[in-house]
Amino acid sequence: MRVMATSTNGNDGAGKPAGEDYAIALAVPATVFFMWGFVTVLNDILVPHLKAVFQLNYGQSLLIQFVFYLAYLLVSLPAAKLLEDIGYKQSIVVGLVGMASSALFFVPAARLASYALFLAALFMLASAITLRSARERHEVSAHCTDHERSALKQLSKSEWPRNVQ
Repeated sequence: MRVMATSTNGNDGAGKPAGEDYAIALAVPATVFFMWGFVTVLNDILVPHLKAVFQLNYGQSLLIQFVFYLAYLLVSLPAAKLLEDIGYKQSIVVGLVGMASSALFFVPAARLASYALFLAALFMLASAITLRSARERHEVSAHCTDHERSALKQLSKSEWPRNVQ
């Protein structure tokens, strides 16, 4: 997969504009981010089903959402360090493997009908999802697109923070 175009005339030498090679490079992370978002939205669908299965009161059902988003709070700094250490490509793989392995913990939680195991599996799943931080998305965008048009470049050129009263 080519990361940056080296052509100066807007043509990569094969008769195609340089930007066309980035379509696949951007489609893979976009698909992965969609999957992560879909898993996050499924969390809302899980609440009423777990409430019915375990006869949870309102506070206990809110604990499902709390545990999920608590992982974002507790794991975000270690995830940022991991991103820094292994890079964005490997962090996507680690995130996907983490999601798959934590999803497997829902099977014994269902067989044992254990609310605590469901919460632990949900925390592990949210921890893996935390790897999709905004910084990672900007790195993917910056590495796979023309640097003059990348979101990070546009954000750094922005005048907005200096003009806020």
